Amino acid sequence: SPKQVAIQISDLGGGIYYKHTDRIWEYLFSTDEQGSDLLQVEEDWASVSYTGMGLPLCRNYVEYLGGSFSLMSVPGIGTDAYIYLNRIDAGRIDSLRDL
Repeated sequence: SPKQVAIQISDLGGGIYYKHTDRIWEYLFSTDEQGSDLLQVEEDWASVSYTGMGLPLCRNYVEYLGGSFSLMSVPGIGTDAYIYLNRIDAGRIDSLRDL
């Protein structure tokens, strides 16, 4: 059986331009002008879109679990996120709940 699980997440949100690639892992950095609005409430639904929290948090969680996280983006088109996690035995799943 494979030793890793691969997850690919794709979007057509316009991609990430090269000039932003050094900063996308910084908390609170957003490529969108709405990024200054840390919390928007619309119709009883709290949106944290464009806060600059998503990519850094995802990468930190994945790395904490011993995996890796990478992006491939085409400006003007979209972005693919790749998450690679090591497989664990079914017996170890309960120990993860204690983290």
